[in-house]
Amino acid sequence: MFTSKVQNDSWLLFMRITVPLLSALIMLALYKDWALYFSFDGLVQPDIMQAEIAHQKSWSIYALQEYLKNTHHYTVEYFILSKMVLGTYFLFLLFLACGFLTRLSAIVSAGLHLVILNSIHHFLYGADYFNTMLLFYCALFPLGKYYSIDNLLRKGQPGLINGYLESLFSTTAMLRLMQIHLGIAYFFSGFEKMLGFNWRNGESIWRAVHNYEGIIDFTALDSLVNTPLFLFLAWATMLLEMLYPIMANIRYTRAIWVTGIIGMHCSIVLILGLFHFSAIMIAFNLIAYVVPYSKSFNLSFSPTSILNPNTAS
Repeated sequence: MFTSKVQNDSWLLFMRITVPLLSALIMLALYKDWALYFSFDGLVQPDIMQAEIAHQKSWSIYALQEYLKNTHHYTVEYFILSKMVLGTYFLFLLFLACGFLTRLSAIVSAGLHLVILNSIHHFLYGADYFNTMLLFYCALFPLGKYYSIDNLLRKGQPGLINGYLESLFSTTAMLRLMQIHLGIAYFFSGFEKMLGFNWRNGESIWRAVHNYEGIIDFTALDSLVNTPLFLFLAWATMLLEMLYPIMANIRYTRAIWVTGIIGMHCSIVLILGLFHFSAIMIAFNLIAYVVPYSKSFNLSFSPTSILNPNTAS
């Protein structure tokens, strides 16, 4: 199934559909508690949130509200404005997934994503940052190259930006950038765990099992507390992450290692209930190491087709 060389650019199409879909689903999961995060009656008032990041000159929904009021004398309620930003965000995610104004849609989606996150920065964690990284890569890479509306509108003519970027960097080089990024992230995640005594003696795994936020109750494993199980799982996790940059790039170990990492993220869902984090990281792994090397995703891209020419915007 897996090969030593990149099969084709099918990962671009997979990324263009997967990243905006996950981004939208994650924001929809937040929607039921939207008023708790984006209103003056919420958990933390927006002006307090903005005051804490004012020195960073970061845009937020509150900053946008102040800009509209002070510059354009247009007043809109904060909660309503947040819904308008969210609706615009969903619209451009849809454009991105369909390959319509692909690069512009990716840039706007990434920008609105940051505006929303800056507005609730107290409640962010690692998954939100990885989501932002993937949207940034969507803006950087030529995701409209295959099966996009842009190709239909341009009738197969190359886009200026994509043509220039691909003359400097091949899509394989762009894929390598993501792989290096992912490898560094996993290595230092494992290395940081290795520095912690609670990981080296297996206590962190035991604590995770007793989190009570997961889908399955694993406290039945308490009967194995005096066995090497928790110690083994802790060291397996640390080694899986630290060796990822090497083993994921060797043909004969790639499938085993990437499957192990995906399995680890699935267990995070079951034990800790971190759906957002696990979904983003699984998608990141699929884009970087599964789709490009898998013959199952080897789509037939014909350079003569209007829908999927060699170059498009």
